[in-house]
Amino acid sequence: MLSERMVEIGLPQQSDESLESAEWDQATEKLRDTCDGTFLVRNASNKDSGYTLTVRKGGTNKLIKIYNHEGRYGFCEPFEFNSVVDLVSFYTHYSLAHCNSSLDIKLLYPLSRLQENEGGENISDDSLETKYKDIHKKYVFKTRDYDVRFYKYTRLREEVNLKRQALDAFKETVQVCVDHLKLQEKMQTEAQPHEKNMFMDNNRQLIAKALEDDNIHKLEELYAHRESKTWKVNCTRDKAEKILTGKPEGTFLIRPNSTGQLALSIVCNNMVYHCIIFKTERGFGFAEPYNVYETLNELVLHYAVNSLEEHNEQLTTTLKYPINGHLVKKP
Repeated sequence: MLSERMVEIGLPQQSDESLESAEWDQATEKLRDTCDGTFLVRNASNKDSGYTLTVRKGGTNKLIKIYNHEGRYGFCEPFEFNSVVDLVSFYTHYSLAHCNSSLDIKLLYPLSRLQENEGGENISDDSLETKYKDIHKKYVFKTRDYDVRFYKYTRLREEVNLKRQALDAFKETVQVCVDHLKLQEKMQTEAQPHEKNMFMDNNRQLIAKALEDDNIHKLEELYAHRESKTWKVNCTRDKAEKILTGKPEGTFLIRPNSTGQLALSIVCNNMVYHCIIFKTERGFGFAEPYNVYETLNELVLHYAVNSLEEHNEQLTTTLKYPINGHLVKKP
């Protein structure tokens, strides 16, 4: 191994006292894979005989002797530079070609052995490791905080969607009642005295039927999703496909799969699709980072109003109809 010592030069305006030494093999390693024009200056083998410039050219390291004669420096006589720094500064603007025709390149990128922080102090490997660990610790904390906030946001969004859906159902119910009241008033006004009782009985039956068809049915759908017995079925994949074949789009069930996990089977585009439901420490879900539902009920309620398309572009549907929704008693 060469016994030579390497001296690195920082920016051209630095003084001679700023030259830092390191092992020659380290310098060679540092220059590897650097771009053309990267350079460093090291002490020559004979410390009384000046320095050696190493510059990257054509993917290899080129060495040029820097002579020191009576305090003057240069590659050859006459030695025109007062210091190595002056020499380097000159060749950052002018090519080395006049010294060696094969070296048509400037000293573009000084190689620095030590990184510097904002205060100009050297940063050791231990300091960098400590800073990295501190940054990683903060990153983990921020990631967990984000997950918690995202989970809370998701639950609030589900709650808002469910309440909006219920509100829409009640608004429609009110409108049905208003329409029938207007109809009743009109018919009572136009009816003969002996027909009024008949019309009143008929209107009561119409209103009751409308309430049942337009409101109670929608409420049943909401209750159906909340009851796990309407969608949780202990069956195989093949059995699930037989059960769901021919059912309306959005009809679904949740079943165990062959690996002991849970799976969603759902009808979409006249086909039966199957999706694994993962259970993690944070909760249930179809994929990270969406495994945030504490229970299967919460997952079902979320995707009852949100499309599965975000997980699979072919699943352009929500969890509309639990396979056993008819088991829910009317409220």
